[in-house]
Amino acid sequence: MSEFSKNIRSLREKNDLTQKQVAAYLNVSERQIHNLENDSSKPSFDTLNAMADLFNVSIDYLCGRHSNENEMAPLTKEEAELLRNYRRLHKKAKESLSYIIGNYN
Repeated sequence: MSEFSKNIRSLREKNDLTQKQVAAYLNVSERQIHNLENDSSKPSFDTLNAMADLFNVSIDYLCGRHSNENEMAPLTKEEAELLRNYRRLHKKAKESLSYIIGNYN
């Protein structure tokens, strides 16, 4: 079994999702998810991107190019803009924002 197949099954189970739920999110058949997890087919580029988004991991992690699941997927344009704006803030504003985000839950 490939690293890709192991990783997507592990991520699906870790996130307590069924193959049917993943298939619905990715807009593919449940059978296709089954085949991907059993290494009998490979995903399209669009499906691979959507999987990385669903599980919030990089494509490199999904494909087994590195083993650090917690390495974040590349930033979206919106996230990059937020980061640029955050870096422009003064120290006190950063502390206030961190406090708000930390207590948002």
